[in-house]
Amino acid sequence: MRCSIGASVEVFYYPCKNDKTKADLCPPMARSVESVVEEGLGVELWTSHHTWEPYSLEDIAEIRNIARCAPIVSTHTSTRRWKPDAVEQELRIARDLGASIYVVHADTLGMDKTLDPPDFHRIADLAQMAREQGLMMALENGAAGFGTLIEALEQIGDDPKKTGLGICVDVGHVYYAKDRREHPVCDYLRAFKDQLVHIHAHDVAADVASLTDASTIDHFVPGDGDYDWEEIGRTLREIQFSGCLMMELLRPGDPMELVRRGRRFLTNLMDGTE
Repeated sequence: MRCSIGASVEVFYYPCKNDKTKADLCPPMARSVESVVEEGLGVELWTSHHTWEPYSLEDIAEIRNIARCAPIVSTHTSTRRWKPDAVEQELRIARDLGASIYVVHADTLGMDKTLDPPDFHRIADLAQMAREQGLMMALENGAAGFGTLIEALEQIGDDPKKTGLGICVDVGHVYYAKDRREHPVCDYLRAFKDQLVHIHAHDVAADVASLTDASTIDHFVPGDGDYDWEEIGRTLREIQFSGCLMMELLRPGDPMELVRRGRRFLTNLMDGTE
């Protein structure tokens, strides 16, 4: 089965990424979702507005209606510390938005050393709650690297269909991982191929001195940075990845032009023509 391609709404919120006072320069969430879906792409959105205000029931109904024809809808947590009740609430929001994937970070699950040890029984319950609501909770890799993902699978189980917990590999986060020299991107893709339900696709430009905006070295359009995408494409075909390549772009420029360029690149990549 061929993988799908999508785009996170994050691409629309570059103007206010470091300055929340500029939030009014960015479009409402429903309009961002609409722009992506109109391109025939999957879409990922946060579990709250870009201002961190909660969605109203009317917001949720509008967004769900707009996104109903998208090939995939995924949600990304807005909770960045261990608050199980907040995760439960986000699961309900994700369900009501019509999502099938709910992406979390290690800190969302208390796996960032704030709890020692993490409450894996509670995490497993939350993953089961996701499964019962038709969702897959996808744990995203971060700075801690390989070990956090392995620990979660060892503690909760390695069959996402049974546990409700899968893996989201963020290819850009691999660059920041403490073990990135031992485990490059393709190591992650191969190691977690049986749990890999989602990929955050963006490029990394390590030579920040050459950048106009050097506030971040990732979230570039795939192909604009330093990654070996030919190798990544070969690996994705090798493991027969059938989830979504969800672009997480956050650069200056016209948002939809960035998205369209990224889609062309990823389409050619998966066709083996890039």
